[in-house]
Amino acid sequence: SKKYIDEDPSTKSAKMKQNRATLSRMQKMLSAGGTLLWIAPSGGRDRPNDDGKWLPADFDETTVALMYRLGSSAKSKTHFYPFAMWSWKIMPPPPKVVVELGEERVINHSGVGVSLAAPLDIGSIIEGVEDADDKAAVAKAITEKTWDEMNKEYLKLDDAIVANDAATASWQGFVLP
Repeated sequence: SKKYIDEDPSTKSAKMKQNRATLSRMQKMLSAGGTLLWIAPSGGRDRPNDDGKWLPADFDETTVALMYRLGSSAKSKTHFYPFAMWSWKIMPPPPKVVVELGEERVINHSGVGVSLAAPLDIGSIIEGVEDADDKAAVAKAITEKTWDEMNKEYLKLDDAIVANDAATASWQGFVLP
């Protein structure tokens, strides 16, 4: 994880080498075609907002831009699908970001949901950018559209799982915390 790359200066070069090797392998896989790569452009760690509602974290534009560059330079056509996963109850992260390793984790029994949205029309997203040659503006537009579409799916999952959890728990005589 790039979040920990500077954590131990003595291992930084090895971590960077591993990241480069991973990106190279991803590029080869995309060029070969028939590969599904699932990335978590927010780091995969959703946290509750101030009201206690769990929502997906914002996506990192540099990560999304990197995946777009890898996909658009692949020999095979790359499709980009927003993908939502509702699983925070199984092993919720701490409410605030903790950089140090060794944070306490609690494992629970819970439902999980995954939802794949329609593929993004990258061309139309880029057409909506005032200066399509501005890489930062393109990355921002793709990132925002990806997050918006993923979040729509996430909210559907949240509604279905929370409602189902409450109905199942009540039916079984349990009370959810």
